[in-house]
Amino acid sequence: MSEAMLGRYKRWVNQVSYVNLAKVDPDELVQERTVLFGSMIKVLNHIHAMDRVWQAHLIGEDHGYSTRNPDECPTFSELRKRQAQIDDWYVDYTQRLSSEEAARQVEFEFIGGGPGSLTVSQIITHVAMHGVYHHGHIGTSLREIEADTVTIDLPVFLRFDAAA
Repeated sequence: MSEAMLGRYKRWVNQVSYVNLAKVDPDELVQERTVLFGSMIKVLNHIHAMDRVWQAHLIGEDHGYSTRNPDECPTFSELRKRQAQIDDWYVDYTQRLSSEEAARQVEFEFIGGGPGSLTVSQIITHVAMHGVYHHGHIGTSLREIEADTVTIDLPVFLRFDAAA
C-alpha cells in the first residue's frame, strides 16, 4: 500500500464516519459507555489527538500532549472541523512524500514514556490503521443504541477511490 493511498483512506474513513455520526442524537455522542475512552466523542477526540501527535513527530515539533485521553474535548462540530483539517494535512503530506522521505527514521518519545523509532512509512501506516481500529469502537457504540453504522473496509474505500 502506498502512503498516499493510506492518507486518502484515513481521510475517507473520517469523512464517512462524521457524516454518519452527525445523524446521531448529540446526547448519545457524549453518553458515557463501556467503550475505550468512555464515549464516542472521546474516542473521536483521541483519534484526532493522536493524529496531531504523529504529525508533530513527522515534522519534528513538540505535540504538547501528556496523555492519550486529553481532558479538553471539543464539541462534535469543532472536532469534525479539526479532524478534516488534519486529514487534509496527511493527504497533502503523503502525496508529496518521496521514497527517501518515506524511509526516514523518526525518533520520538512515547506519551507513556520511553523512546520510539519508526520510519515515516510506518508512522503513516499506523496513523491510518489506528483510526480505523477506534472507529470500530464507535461502531460498537452505534450498534448498542441501534443507530446506523458505516462500512469502512479498505475494499469499499478502494472502489470509492477508483471512482473519484
